Amino acid sequence: MERLLELLEEHAAERLLTFTDAASGLRAFLAIHDTTLGPACGGIRTAAYPDALSAAADAVALARTMTLKCAIAGLDAGGGKLVVMAPGALDRSRAFSILGTVSRSSAALS
Repeated sequence: MERLLELLEEHAAERLLTFTDAASGLRAFLAIHDTTLGPACGGIRTAAYPDALSAAADAVALARTMTLKCAIAGLDAGGGKLVVMAPGALDRSRAFSILGTVSRSSAALS
């Protein structure tokens, strides 16, 4: 837990959310880097990671990069990134359906 908090501080990230669902094998991290200029903008990376800390670190670093990209492009948006850990047993259809449901119900977090 301490390392996760250090990651947020190192990258000046606003928040890190976790998503899990045992039935689908979903393990994911949503990093929001900076929403000073507007809502977070970013995409989804699905990849194999050696552990959860590596996935969280990638999400935070990628979110920071998205903040920079948005600023360079002159967009009124900040940076965010969702990283989905992709073990061989991941039921992608169910996992992404769950992520869609959760993101709609938690839109007020942005």
